[in-house]
Amino acid sequence: MRRNLGNMLIAVMCVMLTAGCETMRRWRALSDAPAAERLKALEKQMETLTAQIEQLEEELRFNVASNQVSLGKYEDAIKGFTEVVGRYPTSTHAASSLYEIAKMYKYNLKDYAKAKETYDNLVRRYPKSDYVRTASFEIADCLMELGRKSDALAQYRSVISKFGRDPVVEKAYFEIGEIQQQDKKFTESRVSYEKLLELFPSGALRPAAMHRLASCVLALADTATAIRNYELVYTKFPSSDFSELAFFDRLTVLVAQNMDSDARAAISDYMIRYPTGRFRAEVDRFQQKFESKKSSAP
Repeated sequence: MRRNLGNMLIAVMCVMLTAGCETMRRWRALSDAPAAERLKALEKQMETLTAQIEQLEEELRFNVASNQVSLGKYEDAIKGFTEVVGRYPTSTHAASSLYEIAKMYKYNLKDYAKAKETYDNLVRRYPKSDYVRTASFEIADCLMELGRKSDALAQYRSVISKFGRDPVVEKAYFEIGEIQQQDKKFTESRVSYEKLLELFPSGALRPAAMHRLASCVLALADTATAIRNYELVYTKFPSSDFSELAFFDRLTVLVAQNMDSDARAAISDYMIRYPTGRFRAEVDRFQQKFESKKSSAP
C-alpha cells in the first residue's frame, strides 16, 4: 500500500515538475511581449497547470480508496470515495465512486438500506452514467433483501420497461419469475421465464430459466411438457451447472410417474454422462429399487 502511494506521489511530483519547467520556458518566450499580453498568457498557463494538478489529485484519491477496498478496509474506502464525490462532483470518478460505495454496502457490509440509498443517489445525480442500468437493478435486489417484495417487483418491472434488451432486463425477468414461483404463482412465473427465453436467445440465464420453466410446468401438472423441458436443458447446455440437475429432475419425474422403462434407461444414461455426479447416491437407490422390483416379480 505504502509503495503504491509512494509511486503515485512520485508520479504527481514528476508531472508538476515537468509542467513547471514548461511554464517557465513559455514565460521566457513571452518576455518580449507587451505586459498585458504576457499577463493574460501566464494566467491561462496557470489555469491549465492548476487543472492538471487537480486531476492528478482526484486520480490519486480515487486510487487510494480503491486500494482500501482491496485491503478489506471498507469504512476507509467509503470515506475516500465520498471525498472524491464531494470534491469532484462533475468528474468521471464521481459516479464510479458512488457505485463502489453502494457495492461495498451491499456485498461486503450487508447494509442493504444504505446500499439502496447510494444506488438511488447515483441514479438521481448521474442519470446518463453507464452505471444507471446496473444500479437500477441493484435497487430492486436491495428492496428484496429488505423484505419489500412488492416494491422490488415494481422496480424490476421498471428496469424491464426502461432498458430494452440490456442484460439487466434478462436478470429482471428471471428474478420476477423466481418471486412468482416462490409465491406459487406458477402460471405467471411460466410467462416470465418464457418471455426471458424469447427476448434473450443467447442469454446467460437461459439454462437456469429453462430449468425453472420445467419446474413451473410440472407444478401445473403438465408432466409431458416438463419432461421435454428438462431434456432441453441437458441436451442444449450439457456443460452448464443445470445440466445434471435437469437430468436428475427428469429421472425423478419418470420414477414418480411409474414410467419404469424410461426411468431405467435414464439411470443407465446418467451413469455414462455423470459417472461421479452429485446425485449418484440417489440414482443408485433408484436402481436398487428397480432391481428389487424385478427380483420380486413372479
